[in-house]
Amino acid sequence: MGLLSKAANFVTPDSLEEIISRYHEENHTINCIFLDNPGAEDGGFCKRISEMINSAGKVIPLSKGRPLILLAPGMDRELIAHRLSRILKTAPLLSFESDSPEKAINSIKTLA
Repeated sequence: MGLLSKAANFVTPDSLEEIISRYHEENHTINCIFLDNPGAEDGGFCKRISEMINSAGKVIPLSKGRPLILLAPGMDRELIAHRLSRILKTAPLLSFESDSPEKAINSIKTLA
């Protein structure tokens, strides 16, 4: 997961659009969870989530250290969001599936 190589680097809005578009091209649907970060903004929270979900998805660190999790097609995002929120004592800010990169980006930007 190259996005997490430098702990404090968060994805910019322009990079997010590119990542979401590329993900949509590969998967034809966008299945994602956006979590609140209950602690420090040092990137450790996103790294921990990345290790927890492993190959089930990709973690994108956004502003304030909030992770956007792009799940593999077919993954149960509601179940994963519930389990992550319980284990990490956080709250899902957004959980949705979309067939349009533009809709997904607009939804995410309202909270990012």
